[in-house]
Amino acid sequence: GPLLAAADLALTFRNSASSSQVRLLPEVFADYRGQRVASEIKLFKTEARKVKAEAFLKKGGPAQAGGVRTDWVLDIHKTFEHSPGMTSGVTEEALIENPNILLAMSDVTLVFKQQNPNKTQKFMCSGPADPERWKCAEELPGGSADFAFQTDGDGADEPSKRR
Repeated sequence: GPLLAAADLALTFRNSASSSQVRLLPEVFADYRGQRVASEIKLFKTEARKVKAEAFLKKGGPAQAGGVRTDWVLDIHKTFEHSPGMTSGVTEEALIENPNILLAMSDVTLVFKQQNPNKTQKFMCSGPADPERWKCAEELPGGSADFAFQTDGDGADEPSKRR
């Protein structure tokens, strides 16, 4: 049809009701009122003194509903500020040393922030199809990915002359 014949065309597909670019909010306040943190988050980890959710148990919990993924960081100071009922004796150092103490807690608000809200390249490959070569070494965070395909072309203007 006419769409296939069109030149200089850009198609944009969105999983959104918004016709304009959506702005990523840099913080999520995950409210665990009436439920334990462990009802959603399976495990936390500390990397370079930053606490992150390492694995989730189920989809649809308060953190994931807000967009939190494994690359988001727990804002410990704001978590303390918004969780006055947090177990007494829990300090920043204790959380950094063993973040999994959060799993047993309920009636707390965990505040997560996205360290790098800008798009970053996670994987790049070239060459023929090969399941070992075309395998991303890490799990991609988030619910979507952008793909960009490029070619330098072969210089031939006629399809019959292309290799």
